[in-house]
Amino acid sequence: MENDDFIREPDPIKKEQLITNANNHNNLSTDDELNVILELSKNEFELFQQKEEQMAFEMIDQLKKDRLKQFETVKHKLNKLCIIDKKINHIYTNILSIIELYEEGLITVYSLNKEECNVIYAILKSIRLTNEELLSLQKLIIYEE
Repeated sequence: MENDDFIREPDPIKKEQLITNANNHNNLSTDDELNVILELSKNEFELFQQKEEQMAFEMIDQLKKDRLKQFETVKHKLNKLCIIDKKINHIYTNILSIIELYEEGLITVYSLNKEECNVIYAILKSIRLTNEELLSLQKLIIYEE
């Protein structure tokens, strides 16, 4: 048989033997040391996790404060105008409601159709708003095409 020439010889047999540790006392102290190290590592992780959560809560609080502060003067002006201008009081209250939704974090933008948006911006431009306040409102109240 010619094919027998291409068959490789088997690998030599290796003999492995497990060595038992005669010194079990040393093995126990290693286990205790590992348990202490694992406990310390667990405590460090929990401390790190608490710090991360605290930072996240602080960031959320800061964002909430920034949102409240952003439209503070606009809300003050609109509340004054609600009392004076009864004809378009509903538009002022709608704008105030949109701002309150934004402050609560329920929305990031509010989209209206082009006609409603033009009416709101025409009224907002008639109020003495700073450019910064008007730009903030334009980012909040947008029109969808």
